[in-house]
Amino acid sequence: MQTTCSGENKISVKDWVQTQIKEEENEKYLIDGKDFIDDEKINNLLEANQNPSKEKIREILKKAFDIKLLSDEDTACLLNVTDPELKEEVFEAAKQIKYKVYDNRIVTFAPLYLGSKCVNNCKYCGFRASNASVKRRVLSMEEVKKETEVLATKIGHKRLVVVYGEHPETDADYIVDSMKTIYGVKEKVKDGCGEIRRVNVNAAPMCVADMKKLHEAGIGTFQVFQETYNHEIYKQVHPEGTLKGNYRWRLYALHRAMEAGIDDVAIGTLFGLSNWKFDVMGMVAHARDLERNFGLGPHTVSVPRLEPAVGTEFDWVKNWVSDDDFRYLVAVLRIAIPYAGLIVTNREKPEMIRSLIDIITQRDADSRIGLGSYSEAYESGELTTQKEDKQQFMLGDNRSLDEIICELADLGHIVSFCTAGYRCGRTGKKIMTLLESGREGCFCKLNAVLTFQEWLEDFVIHSVMNLIYDDDLMAHIAHNTFLYYNKVQEEGNNLAKYQASLKEIETGITNLLSVLKSGITIPSIVEEIQSLEAQKKELQIIIAEEKALKKAQLTEDQILFFLLKFREIDSSTREGQQKLIQTFVHKIYVYDDELIITFNYTGSNGKNEKITLSTINHGKEFARHPLSSTKIGTAEHFTVFWIEEVVAAKFKLPARV
Repeated sequence: MQTTCSGENKISVKDWVQTQIKEEENEKYLIDGKDFIDDEKINNLLEANQNPSKEKIREILKKAFDIKLLSDEDTACLLNVTDPELKEEVFEAAKQIKYKVYDNRIVTFAPLYLGSKCVNNCKYCGFRASNASVKRRVLSMEEVKKETEVLATKIGHKRLVVVYGEHPETDADYIVDSMKTIYGVKEKVKDGCGEIRRVNVNAAPMCVADMKKLHEAGIGTFQVFQETYNHEIYKQVHPEGTLKGNYRWRLYALHRAMEAGIDDVAIGTLFGLSNWKFDVMGMVAHARDLERNFGLGPHTVSVPRLEPAVGTEFDWVKNWVSDDDFRYLVAVLRIAIPYAGLIVTNREKPEMIRSLIDIITQRDADSRIGLGSYSEAYESGELTTQKEDKQQFMLGDNRSLDEIICELADLGHIVSFCTAGYRCGRTGKKIMTLLESGREGCFCKLNAVLTFQEWLEDFVIHSVMNLIYDDDLMAHIAHNTFLYYNKVQEEGNNLAKYQASLKEIETGITNLLSVLKSGITIPSIVEEIQSLEAQKKELQIIIAEEKALKKAQLTEDQILFFLLKFREIDSSTREGQQKLIQTFVHKIYVYDDELIITFNYTGSNGKNEKITLSTINHGKEFARHPLSSTKIGTAEHFTVFWIEEVVAAKFKLPARV
């Protein structure tokens, strides 16, 4: 039976709302009865630090490399930079700080929406209670399991941010049950197990008792975004009398979470509601107050912007954030809260995310934000369709995980699916100490490489198996192999050449032995005989192979039979995967929108040749599996050679299997 924050049995929605806020849980964190956001002080700092000098900004940037939270004054100075060249120095510092703390790793995750019912009436939100344009529902545990199976086994995610509306049907008990359901999905995939290893939660503010339930259930990071720190604007967009209308209950949600034992918490602002400079200052103040009370700042920082939503008008918005300002505020946050992970989501378009990829640490991929939309998409095959009446807002980037991984690799970043640090207890202060010292990369970089390798091998094997099961392609390869084989047979020049060379060597050996028999003993003659004997042995082996090849008289059907035997290989085993890769794969190239796999072949010179195609010239090679010989395999007394022509196949990136 579902219970309220104070433990009562499930009651009506109206009565449930009345039981949620516990003002006394905030009181211990107030300073002289006031919260930590001083609007007047923030505005005064922004006003007093306009037009900062280059020397001042460079001093601040140098200080930022200590990986400590910036002061309010320093943050205000950075926010007021207008000189384009000085802004570029800020961007460069942000990039360097990101690499110092996190290296070139990018963590990927997916959002999973479980409920669109909400008791609030936020002016900007598609899920507000008064919006009749949205279809309302809450997923059952069976539906949660179904969505998770798609995310973990068909797409390949390891982390989720699970999103809940503020409603009695998605209260703390429901969140706990859904977390247990998600963690309980463990499906066999290839060599390993498809599973979600970290469940982060984006939900409404809760009392300490409910937070403890989430902590005991194994929550990852707890997200509550303030939306805007400006008291007046917050009041305008969150109607009085609603749960979200209580500014302080939301402001101190993460304090209560940390009090309950959740040591990884996340702050965020919905940029566009208030002046963006003010809200950046508010986020820094939020981090400072968490440090003051718990010795620990936020684990991550998110920077969503207002996006279109069905049934929602935005003609009242006065603080839209331009693309240039958005890029700059992200850079300032990277410097101001340098230890925190920095998340930009698929609210943004691909080009925006690409422009920030050197600064941020996390992004979502293959995202769907409609209720039940993952399983629905994979059942219908409509993988990129968005449905306004089922979503809180519209996404700017709905590309697949595979596409995004390849793009990131091309940009010099490695995607990390690793969650080992969290499962080993590196959370809260433990991980923060490592991040501030720059030592966390010693743990995470290797794990990132290993998890990236898992994805790469799965994708390549999937592509190779598709090739092997293409009957027309296999017949084409067999036919061209047969033509090349006949060409070699008809020429027959190699055998005669090798036999002539052998005869010359045997004559040389005989002549040198005659010299020795005549009594002339010179050390160099003995060495020359030994060298010729070695050449003789090598030529005899080559001649034997040539005679066997000439005698084999392969048919096209025999070659096809050999190729089709690869279908019997168990691609789920390491041995089977290695055999397929070593036999068929030459190189892999990453492009913006596709992966190109080039396959091995033997040219007329008998050696592996580099495949040159105009489309490869601008690609970035990131993996290679060379063959130890030019043969693709041997079947009893005959050898099969790869086709003479270049074999290259383009694969639009499919869903992960």
